[in-house]
Amino acid sequence: MITEKCSIMSNRENEEVFLIKYLPDNKKIDEVIIAIHGFGSTKHSDTITMLAEKISEHGYAVFALDLPAHGESKTEILTIDKAINYLLDLEDYIKQEYKEAKIGYFASSFGAYLTLLRLNKLEKEEEIDKVVLRCSAIDMKNIFKNNLLDEGYEKFEKQGYADLGFARKVHCTKDFLSDLEKNDVFNNYHSNHKVLLVHGTDDECAPYEDAVRFEEKHENITLKTIVGAGHRFLNPGEIEKAIEIASNYYIEK
Repeated sequence: MITEKCSIMSNRENEEVFLIKYLPDNKKIDEVIIAIHGFGSTKHSDTITMLAEKISEHGYAVFALDLPAHGESKTEILTIDKAINYLLDLEDYIKQEYKEAKIGYFASSFGAYLTLLRLNKLEKEEEIDKVVLRCSAIDMKNIFKNNLLDEGYEKFEKQGYADLGFARKVHCTKDFLSDLEKNDVFNNYHSNHKVLLVHGTDDECAPYEDAVRFEEKHENITLKTIVGAGHRFLNPGEIEKAIEIASNYYIEK
């Protein structure tokens, strides 16, 4: 597997989008999987690297990007529209540079939420191939209010903002919460695209019950359960099992 760091231009946002490309050794790329990290994380994800190592020998490339206000991104502003535009511009780049390759998605948590929003914008289902979402933050507005705000919603409401994340803090204002409320995936998802959800029963951030109810609402959503797994799949063997499920789903014909 060949690893390359690069950037492309988001024409919709006039901003640089920073990538890590994981390319198969044989150079022939049959499909590019766009990989999206979670809230407060970056493209440097061990999970994404593990997936790339697993599927690269089957002609798959994996392109991991930094979302707006994450990682190397030069902007300090995170909005849902800006994040979706990054994805759309990356798709355009792949179509231009890898004309014969299909495009799929792999995303975790907040990235999974964004992927569902992107699928809602599909004009033709065949534009996107297989999609796997891990520990999906389906009800993102409530996850933000109840789980991401370390110091509680009352302080956020009073202060008007919170700086959240790990290596790099994401400045979230009430406008961002309004953005999440307007983009209510749980209640407004309407895509018919097939999606595989991989979720742990003990997810402390994105409730497993949300994934169950989401599968029940949509006939093209399939849920694979990992018993005992939390949001980060930290117990021995859990992340390996998730990667195995995802890789098998991609490469099966």
